[in-house]
Amino acid sequence: MLTKRLSQMKDAFDNLPQLEKLYYDCGEDIALLNNSLEMYLPTVRVAKEALKGTCKTISEFNREFDMTTTSDTLKSYKYQIEGLKHIKSSVRVRIDGLNTERII
Repeated sequence: MLTKRLSQMKDAFDNLPQLEKLYYDCGEDIALLNNSLEMYLPTVRVAKEALKGTCKTISEFNREFDMTTTSDTLKSYKYQIEGLKHIKSSVRVRIDGLNTERII
């Protein structure tokens, strides 16, 4: 998803309507990922509860949780959301730049 949006940003660099559509699409992608993450949180809770009984210290718990696929999936959601937010911000800056050029 991030690669696709970056490619679209490069292709639409000087095209204001395409950039505006990309800005909207990034917002939709962020919303979809947030919804997916929200639905995934009960799975995270279950995994943490299962580990809680077997680990004696917080550092051991954190180390064990970091080695689970649940942790990897959770990190993936977070990184994708952050990446899309950065792309959306960059697109917004470019849109503002094109609007400024058009006014001058």
